[in-house]
Amino acid sequence: MSINDTDLFERALEQIEPTVVFLDIAMPQRDGMELIGRLAAGKYLGKVVVMSGSDERYIQMSSTIAKTRGLSVAATVTKPFRKEAVTDLLIGLALQS
Repeated sequence: MSINDTDLFERALEQIEPTVVFLDIAMPQRDGMELIGRLAAGKYLGKVVVMSGSDERYIQMSSTIAKTRGLSVAATVTKPFRKEAVTDLLIGLALQS
C-alpha cells in the first residue's frame, strides 16, 4: 500500500489539530475539494487558506464552497506567491487570535 500526500495530511490533521491549514485545491493525487469535504465532515475549527495556481474564479468558487460547508476561510492565495505574503498572512491570523 502506498501513501500519498493527502493521506499524510489526513493523518496529521487527526494527530496535531492545526489551527491553520493551507489547502491547494489542484493537487495531483486528489482534488482539494475532497479535502474541503473531509475538513467539513470532521468539523475542523481552525482557519483555512485556499490556494492554487488555477484561475482566480476556481479559487473563489472553492472558497465559497468551503464557507458553505461551515469552514472558516481566512484567505485565498494565488500561486506563485512571495514568502513575505504568507508570513504577513500568518502574522495577521496570529494577531486575530
